[in-house]
Amino acid sequence: MLKENNTRKLPEWIKDYRDQSWQMEILIAGGTVFTLFSLADFFQLSFYRIYPSINFSIYRTLLLFGVYLVTRILLFGFATNLILRSVWLAYLGINFSYPDGLNYNKLKSNQESKDRLKASPNILNRLITLEKLCNLSYSLAVLLAIFAASIFISMMSITWILDTLGLHDVVNEAAFSYSLSFFIGIIQLGWLDRILFTKKTKNKKLNEFKEFISAALGIITLSFLFRRELLVIKSNTNRYLLLFSIIFFLGLATIISAIQIGKYWPYGTLNMKVLDDKKFYDVKYASRVSTADYEDNFTEKKVAFRACIQSEVVKGRYLKVFMVSWRQFDYFLEKTFSDKGYPKQISQKLSYEDQLAARDSANIIYSKVVDELFDLEISDSLYKDLVWKKHKHPLTKESGYLTYVDINDLAPGSYDLNIYTNFYEKQDSLARGRWTQIPFWRE
Repeated sequence: MLKENNTRKLPEWIKDYRDQSWQMEILIAGGTVFTLFSLADFFQLSFYRIYPSINFSIYRTLLLFGVYLVTRILLFGFATNLILRSVWLAYLGINFSYPDGLNYNKLKSNQESKDRLKASPNILNRLITLEKLCNLSYSLAVLLAIFAASIFISMMSITWILDTLGLHDVVNEAAFSYSLSFFIGIIQLGWLDRILFTKKTKNKKLNEFKEFISAALGIITLSFLFRRELLVIKSNTNRYLLLFSIIFFLGLATIISAIQIGKYWPYGTLNMKVLDDKKFYDVKYASRVSTADYEDNFTEKKVAFRACIQSEVVKGRYLKVFMVSWRQFDYFLEKTFSDKGYPKQISQKLSYEDQLAARDSANIIYSKVVDELFDLEISDSLYKDLVWKKHKHPLTKESGYLTYVDINDLAPGSYDLNIYTNFYEKQDSLARGRWTQIPFWRE
């Protein structure tokens, strides 16, 4: 059997680290598992904070999915490493306490049973096997994380090229993204190389062209970062077991990522509720009360996202309405600000009194423009000519617009605040769409 000729040998200090690597593994894997397990909530909160302000294009969707997938791979890989290392430590403790192993003289078994025990692997054999599995699970988790990251980097590059060529509708299909990731994964795992180099041709130029294609794909897909290391594992283990491990880790991480992202982003994800078998709770068109609609439910980890009022039960005369500023409002605001003559800059050459007057005039225009952006309705009554102010929520830190609606004429009871946004369609024709609905009770 041919073996790789390692002309360079490991220095003694690295060998010492290798022999005692379990301590470092537990420290790194334990901290990583704890951190990665809590990252899902952090990602969701970050999404809610960032999404209104950006154009969430296909590239950012791929980036979000890629970050999730890499963290889930590391989480499952390092969790596997911790479990295996815990069993390893248990076996090590038994081996330390009883280094001679089984005391057959004290076993009340027949000779045939004792012979079977003697032929089976002892604790030391199991320790060696577990040591190898621990090291491989740790290494494979890191390699697969690099593997997944390289897939998404390659996908973003290819998607950008195709999008630039005008294939926008194609690259925005979830089926295309999954198919492209599968194809890139096949190239990275070397399956295309098997087709190209299984049989060499007599044509020297053709062979050189094949090698050029393989090297170019290795650079484009970034497989040069991990291909050789995976080949080392593959050539020294059962290839089918390795393939099953890769498919299992990647498949599980992909499904979990799709479910977790599916809680708040529908593109190419899964909306599944684990450990919830109720069929007729979350029925379509059912009225809902969301905790995100009311300020008195807010914490540092809870944001309004679209809009909010002060509480579910409104006791005073005024309904406090906070609208989160979204990037998609920009075109309407830009056009309306221009139409109403909102000043881009107040001249510093004016007297102080004239500057104050100009700012007061600008504030009036600002309020009117925002008032045209939003329509607030309660019980089919449209509330207009509201005073709007630019506002940054003190708890959630979201930027937006604040107003107070006089509801003194509303009788005690249940109401819905329906919020609409006005926008320009093609050829700048004005249209209106439902933005959100917030139920409340007037006391």
